Amino acid sequence: MITLNDSQENAHLTFTIPLAEKGVFNEAIKELQEMFPTLTFQIFDSYAKVSVVGLGMRDASGVTAGVLSIFEENNIPFYQITTSEISISFTVPHEKAKEAVIKICEKYDL
Repeated sequence: MITLNDSQENAHLTFTIPLAEKGVFNEAIKELQEMFPTLTFQIFDSYAKVSVVGLGMRDASGVTAGVLSIFEENNIPFYQITTSEISISFTVPHEKAKEAVIKICEKYDL
């Protein structure tokens, strides 16, 4: 999951990686900071990525709205969302990830 917000003053890049790759990420950031001394970064490792994926989503409308309704009804916050023709991914707090998956499965009879 990658999100880029760009302005004239700076760019804000957000992306997800598996926790197992955190060391590789830190090494890459160190190299980038040598090239770009003003580079700053933050690591948030208390989130999980929940994705809804299926070819049937290509022709179905309202899936994102349905998942957002699930989150609202169950007090599940999300911090990032990306979509494509066949997938929707959210970052949610780790402690809410299992509940999010269960509620999505219940709504869509999965």
